[in-house]
Amino acid sequence: MQEQEYATNRPGSIPRLLSLWKGEFSVPGFSNTDLGRIMSMVAERHGLSVDDLKSHSRAKKYAWPRQEVMWMARQLRWADGRFRYSYPYIARRLGLRDHTTVIYGERQHAKRLAAG
Repeated sequence: MQEQEYATNRPGSIPRLLSLWKGEFSVPGFSNTDLGRIMSMVAERHGLSVDDLKSHSRAKKYAWPRQEVMWMARQLRWADGRFRYSYPYIARRLGLRDHTTVIYGERQHAKRLAAG
């Protein structure tokens, strides 16, 4: 039994990878709802729904609030200074194909903030 449990819970096992991909993996002290709250707050502030933020539309009406979510999510850190959410995780939660979209979006929003 212990050997079978190890086989399904070791880092590279298929069941573990699938649970990570589905967002079912949890770490003590980690809440998946924080990013959900950010998405809800930004959507409400811009008069959108969370589904609008997750849409694939490139229209500024949706893209800029989506980039705001990306930037805000990267601002959250653990007490030791590590980022709370990785680029790939944020991309998955927003329904994006690639984490580099999050990197770009975070930078674009930071530029807009700096410009005033």
